[in-house]
Amino acid sequence: MVYSTNTETNEGGSVEKIRRVDMPEDAAQQKPNFITDMSIQSFVRVLIAGLIAGAIAGGLTLLFSIYVFKVTPCYAETCGTGGQYAAILAGIVSATIGLFWLIRLQVFRPLLVVIAVTIALWGVSLSVLDWQWYYVVLISAGLHAVAYGLFAWLSRIRAFWLVVVLLILIIAGIRFILLNS
Repeated sequence: MVYSTNTETNEGGSVEKIRRVDMPEDAAQQKPNFITDMSIQSFVRVLIAGLIAGAIAGGLTLLFSIYVFKVTPCYAETCGTGGQYAAILAGIVSATIGLFWLIRLQVFRPLLVVIAVTIALWGVSLSVLDWQWYYVVLISAGLHAVAYGLFAWLSRIRAFWLVVVLLILIIAGIRFILLNS
């Protein structure tokens, strides 16, 4: 416990008041952590959120490409773009669901995590759209789980500029790998 002394001046002179403050003695000397805390249980929940968001992204890409955008009329400049529109719409829906889940889990900087995942994995479901449906869903779910975990873990750094620089570098690396494979 720490006691603080306040000196007040009134008509008769000064009066000292001693006040008890309930905090650890070394609290005034502690510096804030460079990284916010995240428990293992919270990290696993983020991975599960990413897994579910990825499964939704892969599944909706398949459903939209088969049942929504295949039935639209095909004009010369838009033929074959139904899969792209399906991936875009599924990515937006998946990112929205992932954002609400991360907010519910009280992840530090959830919007930054979702934006980073969406940019890094943009079009992954589209590149495997011709595979069996379960491969599309599994690959999308697995990659999203890893990306959600990675970006949520990195976003715990308190220095915002450092987080943004790291995310940009990692996103550039992921996009380079995905575009060259």
